[in-house]
Amino acid sequence: MNESFMRKVTVLVIDCEGELSLQIEAMLAAKVKSIHYIKDPVEALKEFNRISPQLVITDLKLAMMDIVEFVSKIKSLNTECELVMALGFVEPHRLIEMVNLGVYRFVMKPLSMPKLSESVLKAMETLFTRATAFQSKCMQEILNAEDNPVFETDGTTILKANKAFLDCFGAKNVKQFGLTLPDLASLFNFGEAERLSTNWLKDFIQGSEEPKLLIYDSRKAEKREFYLEFGISEVTKGNFIVSMTDITEMERSFNRKLEMLSSQINSKEKIKFRSMLEFEIARCKRYKKSFSLALISFEIEECESIEDWEMIFKVLRRTLRSSDLFAKVDKNQLAVIATETQKHGAKILLKRVEKEFELLKKKGCGIGFKAGTVEFVEGDTSQTLFKKVVSGI
Repeated sequence: MNESFMRKVTVLVIDCEGELSLQIEAMLAAKVKSIHYIKDPVEALKEFNRISPQLVITDLKLAMMDIVEFVSKIKSLNTECELVMALGFVEPHRLIEMVNLGVYRFVMKPLSMPKLSESVLKAMETLFTRATAFQSKCMQEILNAEDNPVFETDGTTILKANKAFLDCFGAKNVKQFGLTLPDLASLFNFGEAERLSTNWLKDFIQGSEEPKLLIYDSRKAEKREFYLEFGISEVTKGNFIVSMTDITEMERSFNRKLEMLSSQINSKEKIKFRSMLEFEIARCKRYKKSFSLALISFEIEECESIEDWEMIFKVLRRTLRSSDLFAKVDKNQLAVIATETQKHGAKILLKRVEKEFELLKKKGCGIGFKAGTVEFVEGDTSQTLFKKVVSGI
């Protein structure tokens, strides 16, 4: 039996004689949320909504209340409540009436701990099964409410999926999807060793800087790129939820902007950067400060991909300081204003950038890199600074 579930269960014991209470106390006291003991069945009905039990265990004297009437009233208050009835002699037709009302657990007197324990355990299992089914149904409704493809998995197979996910793969249900793609790892370009890990998908989503998945989307009839997010399933321990957000249009928009930058000299960027440079020169003259101008040239073939420039921009964003300014000033050149930095400090900065590109080369990226830097001195203009730095590369 699921112990964590039992700790959420409230039990009501209606015991006219006291014998049942002792056995239930020994059996359940340390395992359930709470146990409430009431002798009078009339009082128990009055207190029922306040206590709100999921399990009712009774040993009634027939003189106090008709047993079928009592069961009927309990079920009218909560149809999902499970009952375990301790009975002496009872006529068969009365048993049938109680079964028709939804009571299936009877323990005949004299009471024995094994029989009582078995009936209580079966009632708990029924409650757990019902709760799990309800949670599962709620989870499916939550999944279906999402516009993005969402699925629940144990890391190996798809257990549940919303309509958006199934439509994405052109499947009518999870079973059909499983016949097409029985191995979840086949969606990803992983080696065999990575797939052997039990938590490979969780590790990929939580450990990647940008956990993305490129798949063919049947709804759009084209390959689409999705960003993956991870969440814990509240229904089944060990399972988790994965949400897939379509970022294709966002990526395309970003790539179009990069394409505009990389196609030719962007005059607006040059003007903007020149203005920033003039401002920095004026600031340094006024406050007797210094700064350095760096020029980075990238050796990229004419047919360079947008991904190359995306990679370059990412390296610079994470390597340069937040106070540094950079812009694309020529087809394959970026200029950097290293504020309040002497030439020696700017060289250190460029060394850090160079190391990042050396790491990329080891990963197969073929972008060449060379750079130069010059420090501002009194009398320099933007033109002279650029001439100095170009001659220094």
